[in-house]
Amino acid sequence: MKSVVVPSTIVSAHDLRASSYIPRVRDDRPAINEANFARWCETFDKALQQAHAAGHFKWPASELPSVAHRFKVAFGSCTYNHDGPAVKLACEELGIKHTRRSIEAFLRAPAAVSR
Repeated sequence: MKSVVVPSTIVSAHDLRASSYIPRVRDDRPAINEANFARWCETFDKALQQAHAAGHFKWPASELPSVAHRFKVAFGSCTYNHDGPAVKLACEELGIKHTRRSIEAFLRAPAAVSR
């Protein structure tokens, strides 16, 4: 099994796209699709802000970048809690179920072929 080194400077989907940090959890799974991962992170950032504004989280708004970063690392390594309000909002926005299987299928879907 490969070990994953997480850069400490990743704080946005743009940083994720600019970095080479697209981890693999197990060798028998396809790699995470970078475009889908960036789309997920952008959608999740918005959902996290909405969930915080709705009062679902007790931590201060100044902690949003740090919390978003930790979530992105967890999504990249597939070690996240899929039952949270921000994850549910992000899944609803993307039109997928808020199950671990659906989220991973979205993140690992092959890139669309453009014609």
